[in-house]
Amino acid sequence: MSMLLKIGKWYWMAVFIVVAVLETIHAFQHESLLKWTLYYSHIPLMLFITLLIFHRNWLSWLFMITLCAFGLYNLFTWGLIASGPTSMDFGFWPSYLSNIYPYRRIIKISTSPEFFYFFTLILYLTKPVRKKYFNPEKLASEESILPQSS
Repeated sequence: MSMLLKIGKWYWMAVFIVVAVLETIHAFQHESLLKWTLYYSHIPLMLFITLLIFHRNWLSWLFMITLCAFGLYNLFTWGLIASGPTSMDFGFWPSYLSNIYPYRRIIKISTSPEFFYFFTLILYLTKPVRKKYFNPEKLASEESILPQSS
Protein backbone atom coordinates (compact mmCIF):
# COMPACT_ATOMS: atom_id res chain seq x y z
CA MET A 1 0.00 0.00 0.00
CA SER A 2 2.86 2.37 0.79
CA MET A 3 4.45 1.86 -2.62
CA LEU A 4 1.09 2.46 -4.33
CA LEU A 5 0.69 5.72 -2.42
CA LYS A 6 4.16 6.88 -3.49
CA ILE A 7 3.50 6.04 -7.12
CA GLY A 8 0.17 7.88 -7.04
CA LYS A 9 1.70 10.90 -5.32
CA TRP A 10 4.50 11.29 -7.85
CA TYR A 11 2.19 10.56 -10.79
CA TRP A 12 -0.11 13.42 -9.81
CA MET A 13 2.85 15.72 -9.14
CA ALA A 14 4.00 15.03 -12.72
CA VAL A 15 0.48 15.74 -14.04
CA PHE A 16 0.37 18.99 -12.06
CA ILE A 17 3.73 20.08 -13.48
CA VAL A 18 2.57 19.36 -17.06
CA VAL A 19 -0.69 21.26 -16.47
CA ALA A 20 1.19 24.21 -14.95
CA VAL A 21 3.54 24.36 -17.95
CA LEU A 22 0.62 24.18 -20.41
CA GLU A 23 -1.27 26.92 -18.56
CA THR A 24 1.81 29.14 -18.43
CA ILE A 25 2.43 28.69 -22.16
CA HIS A 26 -1.20 29.53 -22.86
CA ALA A 27 -1.00 32.62 -20.67
CA PHE A 28 2.07 33.90 -22.51
CA GLN A 29 0.42 33.32 -25.88
CA HIS A 30 -2.94 34.94 -25.28
CA GLU A 31 -3.09 37.18 -22.25
CA SER A 32 -0.97 38.77 -19.60
CA LEU A 33 0.53 36.28 -17.17
CA LEU A 34 -0.62 38.16 -14.05
CA LYS A 35 -4.24 38.38 -15.18
CA TRP A 36 -4.25 34.71 -16.22
CA THR A 37 -2.70 33.53 -12.95
CA LEU A 38 -5.11 35.51 -10.80
CA TYR A 39 -8.36 34.82 -12.61
CA TYR A 40 -8.17 31.72 -14.80
CA SER A 41 -5.20 29.62 -13.79
CA HIS A 42 -5.36 26.41 -11.79
CA ILE A 43 -1.74 26.71 -10.68
CA PRO A 44 -2.61 28.05 -7.18
CA LEU A 45 -5.05 25.15 -6.73
CA MET A 46 -2.42 22.60 -7.76
CA LEU A 47 0.18 24.19 -5.47
CA PHE A 48 -2.29 23.99 -2.58
CA ILE A 49 -2.99 20.32 -3.33
CA THR A 50 0.75 19.63 -3.46
CA LEU A 51 1.21 21.32 -0.10
CA LEU A 52 -1.60 19.21 1.39
CA ILE A 53 -0.09 16.01 0.03
CA PHE A 54 3.41 16.64 1.37
CA HIS A 55 2.53 18.29 4.69
CA ARG A 56 1.02 15.63 6.91
CA ASN A 57 -1.09 16.60 9.89
CA TRP A 58 -4.75 16.37 10.78
CA LEU A 59 -5.54 19.83 9.43
CA SER A 60 -4.08 19.10 5.98
CA TRP A 61 -6.05 15.82 5.96
CA LEU A 62 -9.24 17.75 6.70
CA PHE A 63 -8.49 20.33 4.01
CA MET A 64 -7.84 17.59 1.44
CA ILE A 65 -11.11 15.82 2.27
CA THR A 66 -12.99 19.13 1.98
CA LEU A 67 -11.18 20.07 -1.24
CA CYS A 68 -11.93 16.72 -2.90
CA ALA A 69 -15.59 16.81 -1.87
CA PHE A 70 -15.93 20.38 -3.17
CA GLY A 71 -14.07 19.44 -6.37
CA LEU A 72 -16.52 16.64 -7.08
CA TYR A 73 -19.46 18.93 -6.28
CA ASN A 74 -18.06 21.67 -8.51
CA LEU A 75 -17.37 19.39 -11.46
CA PHE A 76 -20.70 17.56 -11.32
CA THR A 77 -22.89 20.62 -10.78
CA TRP A 78 -21.23 23.69 -12.30
CA GLY A 79 -19.02 21.74 -14.67
CA LEU A 80 -21.99 20.32 -16.53
CA ILE A 81 -23.44 23.75 -17.37
CA ALA A 82 -20.23 25.81 -17.65
CA SER A 83 -18.97 26.82 -21.07
CA GLY A 84 -15.34 26.64 -19.95
CA PRO A 85 -13.25 25.07 -17.23
CA THR A 86 -14.54 25.56 -13.69
CA SER A 87 -12.37 26.61 -10.77
CA MET A 88 -11.63 22.97 -9.87
CA ASP A 89 -11.11 21.60 -13.41
CA PHE A 90 -7.32 21.52 -13.65
CA GLY A 91 -7.41 18.87 -16.39
CA PHE A 92 -8.99 21.10 -19.03
CA TRP A 93 -5.85 22.15 -20.92
CA PRO A 94 -4.28 18.69 -21.34
CA SER A 95 -7.60 17.28 -22.57
CA TYR A 96 -8.20 20.30 -24.81
CA LEU A 97 -4.76 20.12 -26.39
CA SER A 98 -4.90 16.34 -26.79
CA ASN A 99 -7.81 16.51 -29.27
CA ILE A 100 -5.36 16.26 -32.16
CA TYR A 101 -3.65 13.09 -30.88
CA PRO A 102 -4.88 9.55 -31.56
CA TYR A 103 -4.61 8.61 -27.87
CA ARG A 104 -6.81 11.46 -26.65
CA ARG A 105 -9.08 9.20 -24.54
CA ILE A 106 -6.12 7.89 -22.56
CA ILE A 107 -4.82 11.42 -21.99
CA LYS A 108 -8.26 12.66 -20.90
CA ILE A 109 -8.74 9.79 -18.46
CA SER A 110 -5.21 9.98 -17.06
CA THR A 111 -5.47 13.72 -16.35
CA SER A 112 -9.11 13.73 -15.30
CA PRO A 113 -9.79 15.83 -12.20
CA GLU A 114 -12.88 13.73 -11.47
CA PHE A 115 -10.62 10.68 -11.25
CA PHE A 116 -8.23 12.53 -8.95
CA TYR A 117 -10.89 13.91 -6.60
CA PHE A 118 -12.89 10.68 -6.36
CA PHE A 119 -9.99 8.32 -5.70
CA THR A 120 -8.15 10.77 -3.45
CA LEU A 121 -11.28 11.18 -1.33
CA ILE A 122 -11.64 7.41 -1.00
CA LEU A 123 -7.90 6.98 -0.39
CA TYR A 124 -7.78 9.64 2.32
CA LEU A 125 -10.61 7.92 4.17
CA THR A 126 -8.73 4.60 4.36
CA LYS A 127 -7.00 3.57 7.56
CA PRO A 128 -3.35 3.56 6.30
CA VAL A 129 -3.58 7.15 5.06
CA ARG A 130 -5.38 8.35 8.19
CA LYS A 131 -2.58 6.79 10.28
CA LYS A 132 -0.03 8.85 8.37
CA TYR A 133 -1.94 12.07 8.98
CA PHE A 134 -3.09 11.28 12.53
CA ASN A 135 0.19 9.89 13.83
CA PRO A 136 -0.25 9.38 17.61
CA GLU A 137 3.52 9.45 18.27
CA LYS A 138 3.86 12.78 16.48
CA LEU A 139 0.89 14.24 18.36
CA ALA A 140 2.33 13.02 21.67
CA SER A 141 5.72 14.56 20.90
CA GLU A 142 4.07 17.88 20.02
CA GLU A 143 2.23 17.89 23.34
CA SER A 144 5.46 17.22 25.24
CA ILE A 145 7.15 20.14 23.49
CA LEU A 146 4.47 22.61 24.56
CA PRO A 147 5.26 24.37 27.82
CA GLN A 148 3.25 23.14 30.78
CA SER A 149 1.39 25.74 32.77
CA SER A 150 1.31 25.29 36.52
